[in-house]
Amino acid sequence: MTKRGIIEELLARSHTDLSPAAKNQLEIVNRNGSRLLRLVNNLLDLSSARELVEVSLERIERRNPVLGAFVRVCPERALAEARAVVDGLPIRHPLDALLATDFLMFLQDDLLTKVDRASMATSLEVRAPFLHHPLVEYVASLPAKMKLRRFTSKHILKKAMRDRLTPEITGRRKRGFNIPLARFMHRGLAPLMQRALDPDRIRTAGLLRPEAVASLLRDHMERRRDNGRLLWNLLMLQLWHSRHFLGGDLL
Repeated sequence: MTKRGIIEELLARSHTDLSPAAKNQLEIVNRNGSRLLRLVNNLLDLSSARELVEVSLERIERRNPVLGAFVRVCPERALAEARAVVDGLPIRHPLDALLATDFLMFLQDDLLTKVDRASMATSLEVRAPFLHHPLVEYVASLPAKMKLRRFTSKHILKKAMRDRLTPEITGRRKRGFNIPLARFMHRGLAPLMQRALDPDRIRTAGLLRPEAVASLLRDHMERRRDNGRLLWNLLMLQLWHSRHFLGGDLL
């Protein structure tokens, strides 16, 4: 089997097919885009940026049951926007393709949208100075090696700010502004989670595998794994299904 075939097969396996050590490694790759990029570049030997994006999207389809269910129903719609982003830009390096997709889809349609809604709801004016368009255009023109150096992301930014920030700040892990989903699910959300992800309800809806969902929920509630982010997506799917097909019986 080719290197590409071996890696694609590994990434396509379900959690139940992997040893604890392998699961942990895949979780690290899943959380860290730079490690995924290094894995793909070193082992798949891709010939174009578009192929890199295709492999990444295929991996997401296989690993994420929510997105996988959507892709199964409308395969072209689910990927058309991401393909259009890459096809419409002069891509010089696979990293440019990943950054462009992230910038024009995730940042624009998810993160900035949420920040705007949350800040306006509390009468706050939020500014993102790193998104000043001359700066964005300049950084986009920089070579990939200045942005990612081995496992160090934002390499050029950290180097530029080295004399102004302490090593504690420049060297620490990236932190977002996420809500404590895992803690909520062990407390106030627990009864709703149990009802929404009940195996009989999952089986009746026909979108997901009940045994896989039950395993994710059980591991989380027994504190063996933090599946909070994935379980939140599954909860939203079940609430949507309940509202539009079952008369809103969950709430």
